[in-house]
Amino acid sequence: MPHRLSSYRDITGHPMLGPALLIAWLLIGALLLKAWIWGVYGPVRSYNLATSDIRHDKGCAYIAAIEKHPLGWPLVEFAGDSPGNSNSRLLLWEDGQPVANAHAAHKAIAKSGSAGYSYWGKELWFSAAECSDPRTNGRRYQVSVPLSPSLLAYGLGCLAWLYFGFSLTRHCAGDVAISNICRTLRAGANLLFTPVDLVRRPRLASAVALAILLYSCGYLMWIWTTGHSVSYAVAGWLPFSDASGYLACANALLDTGNLAEWCQRRAAYPAFLAGINMLGGRQLFYVLLLQAAFIAGAIFVLVRRISAHIPGVAALASVSLLLAYAMNYAFATTMTENAGLIFGCLALALLIIAAEERSLPWVLAGSALLSVALNARAGALLVLPALVLWAGIAAWLSGGRVWLWAAGTAIAILAGFALQAGLLLFVGGDMTSSQSNFSYTFYGLSVGGLGWEQVKVDHPEILAIASGTARSHVIYALAWQNLTTEPMLFLTGLAKNFRVYIADGSFGFQVLGPAAPVAKFFWWLAWLPILLRLRNPLYLLLALLSLGIAASAPVLMSDGGFRVFAATAAVDAIQVAIGIGAFVHAGVAATAWIRAFRTPDPISGRNPALPMDTRTAFDVSSALLALGILLLPFSPLARLGAQPSAVFNGCGEGEKTVVTRINRGGNVTLNIVGARPSTTSFHGTVVRDDLANGSLWPWLAELYSDLPVSFSGRSFVWVPQSSISRQAFPKPYFGYVDDDLSHYDGKLMAFCGDELEVRRLFDQPYLKLRVAAELETQP
Repeated sequence: MPHRLSSYRDITGHPMLGPALLIAWLLIGALLLKAWIWGVYGPVRSYNLATSDIRHDKGCAYIAAIEKHPLGWPLVEFAGDSPGNSNSRLLLWEDGQPVANAHAAHKAIAKSGSAGYSYWGKELWFSAAECSDPRTNGRRYQVSVPLSPSLLAYGLGCLAWLYFGFSLTRHCAGDVAISNICRTLRAGANLLFTPVDLVRRPRLASAVALAILLYSCGYLMWIWTTGHSVSYAVAGWLPFSDASGYLACANALLDTGNLAEWCQRRAAYPAFLAGINMLGGRQLFYVLLLQAAFIAGAIFVLVRRISAHIPGVAALASVSLLLAYAMNYAFATTMTENAGLIFGCLALALLIIAAEERSLPWVLAGSALLSVALNARAGALLVLPALVLWAGIAAWLSGGRVWLWAAGTAIAILAGFALQAGLLLFVGGDMTSSQSNFSYTFYGLSVGGLGWEQVKVDHPEILAIASGTARSHVIYALAWQNLTTEPMLFLTGLAKNFRVYIADGSFGFQVLGPAAPVAKFFWWLAWLPILLRLRNPLYLLLALLSLGIAASAPVLMSDGGFRVFAATAAVDAIQVAIGIGAFVHAGVAATAWIRAFRTPDPISGRNPALPMDTRTAFDVSSALLALGILLLPFSPLARLGAQPSAVFNGCGEGEKTVVTRINRGGNVTLNIVGARPSTTSFHGTVVRDDLANGSLWPWLAELYSDLPVSFSGRSFVWVPQSSISRQAFPKPYFGYVDDDLSHYDGKLMAFCGDELEVRRLFDQPYLKLRVAAELETQP
């Protein structure tokens, strides 16, 4: 008899039980070993460096010998850096203060004092403050080195763990009274290798939702406390380039009810950000946390819905993939990728319901929401006609009216475009400005895929056109001229982008580091079950969406990169999960064959004995909540988010007046300090040397290169509006102040600025400001 799963969450008595228990045991061992290697739970050796162990290298660099044989050798050792990796977790302290910039380049250490340190091999390279001699400067140097397992320990530990695992799982798989550890292993095996179906398990679902939320918000806290920078956010806090533009538009929408022309190209995200701004009290600290919470919620909604179709290990992988994508392209930034990811995940969840229930209303709802996602973050727009094709085929498979499903879906995918037009109509914007920046990409393709900035090189005269919309019209005309004159160049550009897509995909698996090849393998493996089950609407949906992404990639890949696919990133994540499910299914089949059983029912899909779940209120309410936040700035409640105007007349002749509330009302302040503060700060504090030498984000070192020489400021200020003798205007002020503004947090301050003193930093002109008055003594 075939061995069926007794329930959707039980593999007791199944031939997969023994191998599943063993794999669960090995995973526990791998997690414990990884935690030790990371120094999370491993022992740490701390001691003071003796001056006799320190010798001079060259320049400011000195070398200290580290203990070669710590207590426990040869089973444990101190792991240093080596070519190709940065394993060392050694910490260096100077007079009780942590030294920044671990893994620093040896040339940089020799060049200047306090340049960082490098634990290379078995020796420590470092430079003392002020390039002094650490042997004679009277300072105390202490190192803390986590112990790492040696190669011998790896081998012996793995053999022992594997032997014990075989014995234990053999016992736990038998029909005998089981111990607590066996129950734990069986529960772990059930969670990993059977569909967990979070819709039916509210307690487990609540735990998963809480874990995703805590991880998302915890990542932001880590960014802020360490001062690490991410794309478009200095120290994870100060927005620049496009991020500052969208934040300025969101603030202006609340204060004036208008959107600047630049933001009209994608009006949905500034509106969504304005809604979050209202809920967060116009404080970026809470705004970014709320935005991260919305991302976490959208990921949970999707994983909750797909969890009935894939094993638990695959669901865990899909969560990890989407969080990794958000960490690189969404969290800590005010970029359109946030809205694309949120609405994309919610839309795919609704489309999965549509595939399960084969219901036209769900098809229309999911298609409309995906259209909203692609208008908020323009990307793989060709997935929309793919949805129309899917609806027609799904209707045919379900015995429905093909023309009705296809026509209804074709109308539904116009919802995002209608929303974009409606938002522009509300703010009195230019309808032709929608997605106008695509003209740059189109021109780059028309000259052979040379990039979106090529039009500035070929036609610098367009930069004189003040209106972005008018400029886009001119660029489109130039691109069409190129296309009609030399069409082969356009095809060359498409081919170049498609080669990039084939090599790297649209998700950007590189962010996974060493796990990237594994994710790519499962992505390609997923095509096997997808093609074999095309009569299943869910697998047909994934196939057509993936083809729509592939068809869009030649137009977008080289210019937009992976971030441009934020609205469809969930499709790639679920496809990887399907591949993992297929791999688990293959393991079940192989185990059954080895044990002379007939091939069991797949455990990578929903148990056919169970009725289809119809609890969809959570999915619907989540989608409606996201749409409600987007429309909130256009409701009567928007007046609650507007900031009152203030007047200050104390600045001198010719000086600019800036009145703002520090870190409130949309203001963002980044404090530059000379040393790491002794107390934790979540309000934008970064060590000056860390920012200048690129240790927090290498790309910023170029933007910040003139800071150590010519910049003496203590704080950067981003002000979304200024009130003097006129109302607030949407264009923000960028300024720097020779004072630590953390002392004025929450207070209404007046600044005066001289337009002759401007520094260009982070691709923006920064006006030097001086504190003129403290208009409120209490925040």
